[in-house]
Amino acid sequence: MGPSDYSDAIRPLFFKNGKHIPLTIAALGLAGEAGEVTGAFEEFAEEIPSVSTPEQADDLSKRFSEKLTLELGDTLWYVAAILDTFGLDCSDVDDLLADFDGLEELHSQLAGFNPARLTAALSMHAGLAADLIKKSEWHGKTLDADELFATLGNVVVVVGEIASRVQVGLGEVCAANVAKLAKRYPGGFVEGGGVR
Repeated sequence: MGPSDYSDAIRPLFFKNGKHIPLTIAALGLAGEAGEVTGAFEEFAEEIPSVSTPEQADDLSKRFSEKLTLELGDTLWYVAAILDTFGLDCSDVDDLLADFDGLEELHSQLAGFNPARLTAALSMHAGLAADLIKKSEWHGKTLDADELFATLGNVVVVVGEIASRVQVGLGEVCAANVAKLAKRYPGGFVEGGGVR
């Protein structure tokens, strides 16, 4: 699934009672979902000592990959919701990153990161985005949109790196997120609705 298709598929869920998800709520959601990714790694690490057969290892690896894919998808949903606030969608991330001078350096740094450092990087970038929004929404500071977009681009880069570690592409992450949301909200978002 491509970035534009992903954005189009999830855009209806950015609205509640005809109003777009508030920027502050989207920022909090982004930070929370980054924490969920960290939690998935923690659960995986806690289960490793109990694995004693190749079958158990395969099962744990499959469950971890599936859970991680869903959590990464939720993270991307909030990135997309924030971008949508500014009239952008996920397809704009490549353009935003093209203007970012430190992209190659970020890729090379992430390549050497172990999973714990990757989740820390994800939490850091999600937290930076949330902090930029908080300072604008609550402290009255002018939002530096370029800095926010670069930070969201970093979130997407880190999500992609984490996904690649479990042999999953960003397109697969997006498709899994759309499928999960379609199952949870079969008629679109309805207040108090959703099927868990």
